[in-house]
Amino acid sequence: MTSIHETFLAALSAYAHDERARFNAKLVPTIAPERFMGVSMSNLRKTVRNLQKDYSDQVFLAALPHPVVEADLVHMMLLNEITDADIWEQKMEEFLPYVDNWMVADAVNPRVVYERPESVRAYAYRWLASGDYYSVRVGVVILLLAAQKGFFVDEDMSRIIHLSSDFFRVGTQRDGNYYVTMACAWYLATVFEKEPLHIRSFLEGPNERIVLKKYTLRKILESRKTSNEDRIWLKELRLRMKTRNH
Repeated sequence: MTSIHETFLAALSAYAHDERARFNAKLVPTIAPERFMGVSMSNLRKTVRNLQKDYSDQVFLAALPHPVVEADLVHMMLLNEITDADIWEQKMEEFLPYVDNWMVADAVNPRVVYERPESVRAYAYRWLASGDYYSVRVGVVILLLAAQKGFFVDEDMSRIIHLSSDFFRVGTQRDGNYYVTMACAWYLATVFEKEPLHIRSFLEGPNERIVLKKYTLRKILESRKTSNEDRIWLKELRLRMKTRNH
């Protein structure tokens, strides 16, 4: 273990919480429970600020692999603050082989996605094509963030719904494809809020990618922003899907 990790873990130990660690381990069943310390995001940020007084970010970013999930979360938090899109992409490429769960993947929220959306979009497209579950999920989350900020383009949606159909099959919370499918459904539900006709066209289209469509329907129905009119349509569509599959 590197000295930066020893210092980091010592600093985190004051905030470690066994009950939170057990709770997080249940949320992320693909990771060994002992890799969680049970530290809240607010305390992670506090620890980062304190460490930055003695270590540069580069020392921590170079110390891969990290021993605990909280360290992976801090790594992503530091990458999110990089303001140069090309440097961010380089550092992300170094880190992605170590991103092995949805919690760390979903911590991606880079400043550059709002400042240079076209550059970041190109990187996201490459990760979508990687075939690695959590690199794909990172790519989807980045396009979701772009859509939320008004940077949606038709190709984003096309790239996502035309991912390999191997991803879109019924799985459990221990299967990587489950986390890709859920991320894609989350993205489509987000786009539905801003571009409903695009999502209607996909959902009412050919009888394919049924698993993705079912998850998308569920995500849209779960949203408080979904109108009563849309809820009626979605429930009718869900019923038609069930009928078609019997």
